Amino acid sequence: MKNMCPYCEEIREIDIISKVEETKVRNIKVMAEVVYSACLHCKQEFASPEQMEKSLENAYSEYRKQENILSPAEIIKVRSKYGASQKAFAKIIDLGELTINSFEQGSLPTKSVSNLIQLMTNSQNFFQLFKKNKNKLTRNQQEKIKSHLQNEGAFSSYYSLKTDLDNKIYVKENYSGYNHPDWEKLLFIFQLILYFSKKELYKMAMLKIAFYIDFAYFKYHTVSLSGWPYARLPFGPVPDKYKELLFEGEAENFFKSEPDNYDWGDLYSLTEQFDYQKTTSHFNKSEIDFIKDIVFRLKDKTATQLKELTHKEKAWLKTETFHQIDYKWATELLLF
Repeated sequence: MKNMCPYCEEIREIDIISKVEETKVRNIKVMAEVVYSACLHCKQEFASPEQMEKSLENAYSEYRKQENILSPAEIIKVRSKYGASQKAFAKIIDLGELTINSFEQGSLPTKSVSNLIQLMTNSQNFFQLFKKNKNKLTRNQQEKIKSHLQNEGAFSSYYSLKTDLDNKIYVKENYSGYNHPDWEKLLFIFQLILYFSKKELYKMAMLKIAFYIDFAYFKYHTVSLSGWPYARLPFGPVPDKYKELLFEGEAENFFKSEPDNYDWGDLYSLTEQFDYQKTTSHFNKSEIDFIKDIVFRLKDKTATQLKELTHKEKAWLKTETFHQIDYKWATELLLF
């Protein structure tokens, strides 16, 4: 064939040569096919940009095989399994936004990054990282990925929800308010908090209202409403395992969340699937009236105001950080 020879600077007869040579990729020796040209007139050898790119691809391919590094096609397959965009996938697994794009275009990931992506083939592993980083995504991205996760069966087998949450039966009675811990009932309480508030609520505001509902109910009835334990965190008392509870609530359409316009936190609201009759069927009339009364008294307070109120309560003051709160402190609530 004829082509331009960079040495002769003229069109010459050119041979295309292909042979396997030893080369190094990241200080690892690999045997890969190298492609280059030879001018039949001046006998000089050279490689065009396309040939150099092809040789590099071949070297990378052999390196991937030798070191068990995922190929671009395999990375695309993992990401596509969950309906995630490159940007969303990178955020979920804590990589830079342009990194996944470069891998799918042919760049080599490190061994550790390749192993991380390989682990994401297991929907349970991906689910755990999605739960941790979902707030970095838009609402549409979250919903799309949730749909794919549901198809993968990730929600139904997530160990720390329907299995681990049910195992709260082992909580000592003084931390459950002498009631059987019922995480589903607490999710229904969250629904009623949102329903009676008639507006979106910040996550921490909703959690603190739930605290006052359970502890105030214990104060007057010597038993908690949900039976769920609460823990002391630096920003106030919250239901134990609240992150798992909120995620399960969204997964099962109890409620939904999205970041506010000011990046102050997540705002929660009811979904279109909310059924007042179904939710209230889990409570008697006096319990519903009690929840409604507490919500009406607290719904217009900001998350900061609620934080300040709970920080005055002995339930928070007398409990060590990250420890569960004894329901005995309910008898000394200042607000109710």
